[in-house]
Amino acid sequence: RPPRPPHPACAGHRKHPHAPPLPVQQRAMRLTTDTLQRARHYLNAMRDREIDLRGLKVAVIENLGVLMDQFDTIDLSSNEIKVLENFPKMKRLRTLYLNNNFLSRISPDLAEKLPHLTTLMLANNRVQSLAVLDNLKGCRSLKELSLLGNPVIHKQQYRLFVIHVVPSLEVLDFTRVKPAEREEAARLFASAEGEALQAGLAAELSHGAAGPPGANGSAAAAPAALTAEQKMRVRHIIQSATTPDEIEAIERKVKQGDFAGILRIAETGVAGAAGRPRPPP
Repeated sequence: RPPRPPHPACAGHRKHPHAPPLPVQQRAMRLTTDTLQRARHYLNAMRDREIDLRGLKVAVIENLGVLMDQFDTIDLSSNEIKVLENFPKMKRLRTLYLNNNFLSRISPDLAEKLPHLTTLMLANNRVQSLAVLDNLKGCRSLKELSLLGNPVIHKQQYRLFVIHVVPSLEVLDFTRVKPAEREEAARLFASAEGEALQAGLAAELSHGAAGPPGANGSAAAAPAALTAEQKMRVRHIIQSATTPDEIEAIERKVKQGDFAGILRIAETGVAGAAGRPRPPP
């Protein structure tokens, strides 16, 4: 009778060379004080003191007080961070990298905590709403911002809105802000369309669209509620509509809470709101 093979637990047992590896359970790491104290730090090419916290799989920013505000640059790229928050008061910090995260929200106290922030890199994240970017309005020192790879960059008036919210901005998405863009942003947000856009964003904030993230880490979108004054204007616009298509398009915009879109339909018709010239009567 041939001898039995040794039990896997026995000493000297060899695993078959072609056996598949055992699955490794992945879990988010924490940004502990020990991790921060052991992290690599150096003088970068700009002669700024930088700490490297890339690729640690951390999901939450925490314990940064242990750094004692000794760094000009913090690199938190390639993690799993969902919310830009939990910063202590850091007067020295000038540059913050958060590319390639799951970020969908920005804390409204960011400007207070990082008063001298000049560069903020948020490329390839999950910011969806302009209401989230409204929380940057107090960042008076911010000169360079990147949101490339976020869904929000496809929103109508995105670039003009950011220029309006952050007047100090000089470079947005690696493109210099031109004086003509500043003038256009000023005109837009002094107009009825700009006021409607800001009212819609305020309604989004009040309904939590820029609040707690959903299961997929993105902001829980909610249609903006129209104010009483806006509803009255919508009634007049519907009464003045000349075709069933216009009425149907206005009703869709009402359900979406898109008051700016309603105004565009009133001014240019359905075709004009879609970017096509309005046919002659």
